[in-house]
Amino acid sequence: MKTKDKIRSNKTLLEDLREIRDNLSLEMKDMTLDQIKDFLKTKKTLHPTAVWNKVG
Repeated sequence: MKTKDKIRSNKTLLEDLREIRDNLSLEMKDMTLDQIKDFLKTKKTLHPTAVWNKVG
């Protein structure tokens, strides 16, 4: 049985999340609240939001 070799980086998950947070912070630094809302609506997400929007 063949398995795929995973590419490992020296970064931990926490370091990756901090890097993402820092990059977003730099991108949104001089934006108003309305601009931030529009920016986050157009930003690509890791997970689909349809799962969270279901009611009932």
